[in-house]
Amino acid sequence: GYYPVRCKDLTYGGYDFAGWYDAASGGNKVDEKYVQSNTTTKTVYAHWNVKQYGISWSNPSNGSITVKRTSSPLAGAAAGTITSGTKVYHGDVLSVSYTAASGYSVATKGSTAITVSGSIGSSVIYATVTPNNYTYSIVYRSSNGTNLGSATVTHAFGTTNTVSAPAKTGYTTPASQTVQWDSTSA
Repeated sequence: GYYPVRCKDLTYGGYDFAGWYDAASGGNKVDEKYVQSNTTTKTVYAHWNVKQYGISWSNPSNGSITVKRTSSPLAGAAAGTITSGTKVYHGDVLSVSYTAASGYSVATKGSTAITVSGSIGSSVIYATVTPNNYTYSIVYRSSNGTNLGSATVTHAFGTTNTVSAPAKTGYTTPASQTVQWDSTSA
């Protein structure tokens, strides 16, 4: 006689069970509709799909985050740079780099190497960027070249501050000037 085949579902970390099949690759799905003679032995094969997860991050102001997939257990998963919102797979190996724009530094950052085992978000991939402080030497000269004094100031890149010339007897002191510190060198 013939009887319907019933097989237990399995679990395997990082994979979703896709069902039982009558071949190691491809083949016919073995389920309640599949019947087998009770006089023969049949080998069945578990098929699996690697789990996929979401990945997301936000680039910081004045900085950027680059994520690269360096390897994957999934055949056909492209290696290289991926974007936020891309699907990643259980076991993917990711490399993360954090870059600040000129005049800024990465103050804090998340992981630089990740092996995917679940969804990845801004608690794992993140960065804060802060402006660098630069020291500027200011020399005040009259229109005829007379040295009226100098000052050394330290300000954060990209900030705007007011600078006032020192008073010098016999010279008219110019009005204060508003200066944006947008150079990384004096």
